[in-house]
Amino acid sequence: MTPEERVSVAVYENVNRAVVNINTRSVQTDKFMLFEIPRRARGAARSSTARDTSSPNFHVVDGAREIQVTLFNGTNYEARMVGQDPSSDVAILKIEAPADLLFSGGFWRIDALKVGQRVLRHR
Repeated sequence: MTPEERVSVAVYENVNRAVVNINTRSVQTDKFMLFEIPRRARGAARSSTARDTSSPNFHVVDGAREIQVTLFNGTNYEARMVGQDPSSDVAILKIEAPADLLFSGGFWRIDALKVGQRVLRHR
């Protein structure tokens, strides 16, 4: 492996358990026909061991009737929104999962970065 590949692999191995998948179900009312249209959304978020929470984009969970979080090992948990900031497109979800399945992943604070440092982020 190249030095750059080793860094990428190390980052993945350090944070992969802290990334969760978010799946939502909601309905949208058709304004003309007045019937409900099922809607689903998917996204990813990082988990936090501090309060059994994850922080997805708000637009993924906005208006959801059901929110499900899938952890790194494939287990699913129902979630509820406990905080939101639509202007920043951030939501905070709470799940009831065992503490040993939640990882913070060693995310760095953006204000600690130096100009010129390489940053890896998911999209």
